[in-house]
Amino acid sequence: MRWRNFQDLLGRLQANLSFDKEVRRQRRQEWNERVLEKRVNAVKFAVSYSVWDGEELLAASIRQIRGQVDYINVVWQEKSWSGLQGNPNLKQELEKLQRQGLIDELIEYQSLCCNEVYQEPIKRQLGLDAAIRAGCNYFMTMDADEFYVVEQFDQAKKFMIERELDHGFVLMKVYGSSPRNQWIYNELAPNQVPFFTRVGLGSKISVDRKYPYIADPSRQILMPTNAKIMLIPGIAMHHMTYIRKNLVQKLEASSAAHIFKRNGLSGEALAGKIDLHSVEVEDQFGLCSLMKTWK
Repeated sequence: MRWRNFQDLLGRLQANLSFDKEVRRQRRQEWNERVLEKRVNAVKFAVSYSVWDGEELLAASIRQIRGQVDYINVVWQEKSWSGLQGNPNLKQELEKLQRQGLIDELIEYQSLCCNEVYQEPIKRQLGLDAAIRAGCNYFMTMDADEFYVVEQFDQAKKFMIERELDHGFVLMKVYGSSPRNQWIYNELAPNQVPFFTRVGLGSKISVDRKYPYIADPSRQILMPTNAKIMLIPGIAMHHMTYIRKNLVQKLEASSAAHIFKRNGLSGEALAGKIDLHSVEVEDQFGLCSLMKTWK
């Protein structure tokens, strides 16, 4: 057993000063929880959102994790990768969220209107660099349509710190036309998404051919060969893939837009295909009421 300092040793001794076995067990558990809480609080967690569309979901997504992280930035752009103009009021809406304390820093990305595969890692790197400048040492990149259950998020952070992981990964759950329609395909062939990664000066987002999980290349942070990695149990990222105020815009800006057009697939049709293979779940994030305001 390694003792981190004298207080750890003293606390452990005090926790064992009882003739009652159950009392000792409970005291040890309480002491371990306090020590772990201190270790978690000693590091700084950062999240960077990449935003062009889906901003109608952004505030709800941030509110789920705002109390769980130390710093949040949003890297935003006016035009899609293909040059499609987005919400002309996006900057003003993001500044409003910043005034409300949901966002710590806004970073504008000037889209080059070229290949998404080339640009997206560069855009996410801006968020990573800003997080490092803010003194954060655990980093995660997200999109506006991604959600986490608060209790699971908290436990996953503790899981990483307790096991001294460098990279954590979680399962992803996909939704169709409603936050109540969860795609069962993910249960049969689960996808993973990067959770927090330990970062520092020189950390770089880049395609890593040795990456241990199937994940979005724009989120792959290069890792040393001795990095400790693990798929974290008991947590999932809830991806509201086809839940949009303007689903047509999302698909027109997609890198697969030409495929959708060639096959005559609309956003509603794609969401419907997922709905056909979905199970009904609880709306954990209050999005159904939010969606009513879009109509």
